[in-house]
Amino acid sequence: VDADANVTFNLLTDPLFTTRIIKLAPQEHILLLNMHHIISDGWSLGVLVQELQALYLAFAAGQSSPLPPLPIQYSDFAVWQRNWLQGDTLEKMRNYWKEALYGAPDVLRMPTDKPRPKIQTFNGAHFPLALGKPLAAKVKQYCDRHDVTPFMVLMGAYHVLLSRYSNQKDICVGIPIAGRNRAEIEGLIGFFVNGLVIRSRLDGNPSVAQYFQQVKNVALGAYAHQDMPADLLIDALKMERNADTSPGAQVGFALQNVAQTNVQAAMAGLAIEAVPREHKTAKYELSLILQEGDGDIAGVMEYNTDLFVAESIGRMLRHYAHILEQMLDQPDLLLDAIQVVELQDLYGLLQQNPA
Repeated sequence: VDADANVTFNLLTDPLFTTRIIKLAPQEHILLLNMHHIISDGWSLGVLVQELQALYLAFAAGQSSPLPPLPIQYSDFAVWQRNWLQGDTLEKMRNYWKEALYGAPDVLRMPTDKPRPKIQTFNGAHFPLALGKPLAAKVKQYCDRHDVTPFMVLMGAYHVLLSRYSNQKDICVGIPIAGRNRAEIEGLIGFFVNGLVIRSRLDGNPSVAQYFQQVKNVALGAYAHQDMPADLLIDALKMERNADTSPGAQVGFALQNVAQTNVQAAMAGLAIEAVPREHKTAKYELSLILQEGDGDIAGVMEYNTDLFVAESIGRMLRHYAHILEQMLDQPDLLLDAIQVVELQDLYGLLQQNPA
């Protein structure tokens, strides 16, 4: 599975969707579906699994396909988007982002455990995080009282963490956005996701409540202008391209709130379940990827293993939870008063360096 997943696609000549059946035992198999990201995204996987289940049940019963014809294809959307995103529409999008990101720093320089390679690498690993139900409940309560979303609160706290680590007050973070803002394309398999840059200004020492309102306003503005393709944005803003960093944002954040497809089910006598696989790549230097569910908020920090070690990532995530809890407990607290280091981390640092 790992070997197949790491095969490089030739976009000119290779099929972009391959399948394999791996036989483990007479009645135990792995169905491996391998797609290039250019033809699919996270939302597409849910559509694919639902359609595969429906087709298998029908064919096992000797019936024809139960899936209705698609009213439009991905190519129809691509043509429409290209025709729509030009002229005044494109100019308005470009002007918004030029203003939103004017003067933003080219690079967020986080302290790393290893020397930064001269050419950017994408070797990665994941470190798990679970905030726990009590802290997740505080997130919900704060959002209900202050008219913000969990995405805004969780991302805002992440910006504070990055600011403290980098000693920068102007923070840019890349986020994915589904791009499924029209009913006609919700059932299509294709690459609709886009990348946006969310910028937080942490100067001026606002209160937590004031800061979260700033994050809300920035997020809403970004959502309203989400159709600006990332490559056009980079060109429009003349973002500096360096071999050792990504342009626009070097760190990412995502809150997965799309319902997860249930692949633990029985289909015509088959018991099926998803096969877990550890991803060994990192799209950004750091990406905090969270998921709401079961009263908890959990996820992973995806990190570049050529820059960071696991111990540092674990400590960073403890600091994140500590920052988030303070912000939720004390909405009137000024940002500069937020404590980053917990007592257990401080004790450990003193043990290493008594001076």
